[in-house]
Amino acid sequence: MKLSIVFFSIIAIVLVGVRFHIRATATQTPSIKELHERHGIPVSVSHPRYENLSKTITITGNLKEEKRLTEAFQISGRLQSLNVHIGDTVQKGDLIAELDMARQKANLARAKATLAIAQAQLNKATTGARPQERESARAALNGATARLKFAREELVRIGDLVKKEAAPQRQLDQAQSAYENAIAAQEQAHKRLELLSEGTRKEDLAIAKGQVMLAKTQVQANEIELQKHRLLAYLSGIVARAPVDPGAVISTMPSPQTIVEIIKIDPILFECEISELFVDSLSSQTRASITVDAHPGKVYEGRFYELIPKGNLTNRTFTVRFAISNKDEKLLPGMFARGKIALTKEKKALTIPSNLLRDPLTIESYDGSPVQFSIANDDKTAPLEDISNDGGVQAVMIVENGIGVARLVRKGAIVGNRVEIQSGLTAKDTIITEGFAEMKVGSTVNTQRNTQ
Repeated sequence: MKLSIVFFSIIAIVLVGVRFHIRATATQTPSIKELHERHGIPVSVSHPRYENLSKTITITGNLKEEKRLTEAFQISGRLQSLNVHIGDTVQKGDLIAELDMARQKANLARAKATLAIAQAQLNKATTGARPQERESARAALNGATARLKFAREELVRIGDLVKKEAAPQRQLDQAQSAYENAIAAQEQAHKRLELLSEGTRKEDLAIAKGQVMLAKTQVQANEIELQKHRLLAYLSGIVARAPVDPGAVISTMPSPQTIVEIIKIDPILFECEISELFVDSLSSQTRASITVDAHPGKVYEGRFYELIPKGNLTNRTFTVRFAISNKDEKLLPGMFARGKIALTKEKKALTIPSNLLRDPLTIESYDGSPVQFSIANDDKTAPLEDISNDGGVQAVMIVENGIGVARLVRKGAIVGNRVEIQSGLTAKDTIITEGFAEMKVGSTVNTQRNTQ
């Protein structure tokens, strides 16, 4: 019993001693806040530095043909020949394929023959009778006139004989008939000579001209119909697809059937998506440098080609394309590419790490008083309420006389992990690079090390 009492007494004394030791220790160890007040908040510092900057963004995308054209016949028929294969290079105007055109060739030959006949008739109507025809008609008229004279004289002679009863009445009748026939023949010969001398009538000439025009129209219609049976290349490039073979029946219903597909890949286009924030920085001078996995180590330069003016409503990006010279045609549509777009030319600028920028509205003072912001090259300070809602104005924590100060700066281009400082800092200012997250304006700082 006595032993138990002694044991518990010893335990109680030990516990009391431990409690007093903990209290003593807690009283002797200062808090982090007390340490900061005594020695300052430990921070790392550096200085802004000048760098040659060009505003660039990293992008990925795909290669795409500059132009793509589907070639098809306008009419139905049987494919007689296909003159190209996949991978062939074609020039604009090359004959790609032909449909069977035997009937169309026959129709064209018949139309040309009809035109030749109509043209000959027009020529005849235009030039009139030949000189030989007119001389022949004149000779015929002279002969008819001579025969008329003879018939007249013979009629007078026989008439005198009949009066003297030296010839029968029947002979006089025959002479009268011969004389009348001679008159008719002479008149006919005279009219023929007049007709040949005057030429073709205007009405007949107009009809002949109309026949020629009609025949020419028929020839042109048949030539157009024949041309529809020939498929020409309307784009210089490479045959990417040829889904039909000779002998196949080609249809135009419900839509024209594809014969070949031609793509132009020089230049080839690099297509990528960029944020709406960079759209205004694009110009005809913008360049892109890309690489493709198919040709490791090779860097290709592209010039700005076009911006698709409709953006993606989900992520607010726009499609932009760059043209890359591809004379050897080693770059092909569909290849994956990655690279950078230089949005501005290289310039020397004062920079700091971009993660040092702070929103002025989030900064607090050490003692809870209104925050006063330091303004470069000025002994004055600016209160929080005087800061405009300007996205380009940010704050950077700097050290002045061992005290943490919030300096207002205007940021410029962000390149990689650094940001251009357009105003607010100089290369001699001491900026806090580590420990600034715990910093409040007016805090004492303890510079631990200098970072570059």
